[in-house]
Amino acid sequence: MHSLDFQYIMHIREDGIRRDKHLHNPNMINEAFSLQNRSAKGQELRLEANQSLITLANSLFTGKVRLVVEPVLEATFIANFHGPVIKLDYLTSDHWAWSLIVNKVVGIDETSMNNFIVDMACSFVLISVQNGSYSGHHLIYVS
Repeated sequence: MHSLDFQYIMHIREDGIRRDKHLHNPNMINEAFSLQNRSAKGQELRLEANQSLITLANSLFTGKVRLVVEPVLEATFIANFHGPVIKLDYLTSDHWAWSLIVNKVVGIDETSMNNFIVDMACSFVLISVQNGSYSGHHLIYVS
């Protein structure tokens, strides 16, 4: 039996997502090291964690769900960001984040939200564009 604890992050920049808040039960660490088939169990737990995150997101965002983009300029936020980061040389119109970054807010259905959470293994991502019109850091999150 595994359990997941969660914390609502009301504003990602203020509440933060720091690795030092991520705790593991020492007994679970010992159990993980003693597993015979770690990769299969790891995949099973990732699926369970993703489903828990999707359920949690659905409990928060009943009704109209959207992806929101905020430009990130604070160097300290970027340096301390411990979530998924996608680095691009250029942002082109064929990339999935293009319309999000251009429009800033995009409504999504439940399937799209679930796909985003599963693909990112999170409900947010930092897109770092090195060159071009949209260069900079863009925080994308489910809202």
